Amino acid sequence: MKQTSTIDFTTNVTTSEAFVYIGRFAAVIFKNMFNGIDKAAHRWPWAFIMPIIIASVVTCFVLVAQARAERDHYNQLNAHLQQQVDSYKAAFGEEGG
Repeated sequence: MKQTSTIDFTTNVTTSEAFVYIGRFAAVIFKNMFNGIDKAAHRWPWAFIMPIIIASVVTCFVLVAQARAERDHYNQLNAHLQQQVDSYKAAFGEEGG
């Protein structure tokens, strides 16, 4: 049997008291919401584990692809700069070392 409490209606409250009521009722809402999530996680753990694993794998692939794209960009830039250095060396001759 669910525990119920009586509801008292207060018509004249100050703004600070209203914020206290909002905070108390928001705390009750969040408590009940998190209790529901906790019960669902204990009842169906794989329903919560699999989306986390899938999101982790997708995030991993995205980050690896970004790192590879960055590496390829810098390799292309390095090759372009090396071609410029080689053309300057061919135009002006090998000097120094």
